[in-house]
Amino acid sequence: MTRHKPIYVLDAIQLDNFRNYSSAFLKFNPNMNVILGDNGSGKSAVLEAIHTILVGRSFRSSVTTRHLVQTKSNSFRIQAKLIDTISAKTNSKLIELHKDLDGNRRLSANNELVEGGLRSVVRLLPLMCFSPDTGNLVDVEPEKRRKLLDWAVFHVEPNFINKWSEFQNTLKQRNKFLKSDNRYDVEEYNFWTEQFIKSSHDIHEARLRIYSDIVDFFDQAIQSFNCRVNVEYSKGWLETSSLEEQLHTSYSQEMHRRYTVAGPHRADLIFKCDNASLKNTFSRGEKKFVSLQFMLSQVEYLTYATGAPPLVLFDDIIAELDNNLQALVFDKIHALKCQAIITATSLPNTLLVNKDSFDKDYNVFHVEHGSLISSTSCFNDQ
Repeated sequence: MTRHKPIYVLDAIQLDNFRNYSSAFLKFNPNMNVILGDNGSGKSAVLEAIHTILVGRSFRSSVTTRHLVQTKSNSFRIQAKLIDTISAKTNSKLIELHKDLDGNRRLSANNELVEGGLRSVVRLLPLMCFSPDTGNLVDVEPEKRRKLLDWAVFHVEPNFINKWSEFQNTLKQRNKFLKSDNRYDVEEYNFWTEQFIKSSHDIHEARLRIYSDIVDFFDQAIQSFNCRVNVEYSKGWLETSSLEEQLHTSYSQEMHRRYTVAGPHRADLIFKCDNASLKNTFSRGEKKFVSLQFMLSQVEYLTYATGAPPLVLFDDIIAELDNNLQALVFDKIHALKCQAIITATSLPNTLLVNKDSFDKDYNVFHVEHGSLISSTSCFNDQ
């Protein structure tokens, strides 16, 4: 019998001593879930816990274990139950993460320690997170846009992580050489430059393949907008020259600055409307909408390429979107048939208008001061 590739959804999560939760359990709908609560009530912490166990870190910037552990506790525990949508009864995974303030971490899957880090867990259920830190792709620093593109490449091309690690190491070694007193050594300069160019092309070609496919989905998604929005991929060196040529012409500049001035680490995604940058022409709400559509296009592409829809987290996506833009976003989420978990201070107007569909396809949770209303736990202590 041919074994199918598992297609996981997040069935439930248990939090212990995480942020402002002493203990909380949520069982999710495989379609859409809405977590309601006032600002500061703890609704975003649920998304943060999901991101922490499935990705290995918080989606918030500059967050340490100290921030995640509940006050007066010295550790937290998160348990996540993943079920296969095709054979849920025979194929499920219980992922458990335990971290303490001394820096100790224990990660297990079905009670067996996960060896070699989080990579195997990350691949089980791809996760896309839209939060205030990442929600405006137009104005964030280029590094965040590169990471977003690399997220899709990582999940579609299994060997990309090895190529990316090799590139990062080569870039680090080349920069170390450029900072040294020996940087004028022609032989060593040529050696590190050749290694860098080789690994750079591997990264660029992988990114370009995925970018080209994602843009096809994005162009379809953004057609209803009031001007032609497009996303350009800047590879990190001049379009009119090869990387080797640009590094050659930048030799004096690199010797002076002591770092690599061109390459995939300088790549970017540039959002334009009628060939003008969106930075100074779009409102914050419009930028947020365009960003949402691009990220959802990545979700759509990944579902198409792998057959496995990602889990999508939306932390307060309603702010700054008018009712029409809200409707477009929720229609897209519903059409993608992916599992989505959304936080909001009140039920989105779109869901209220479509209440018949809401009753069938959505779950709603209410959070108050770190307490979840009407929740029970099905996890047994390990």
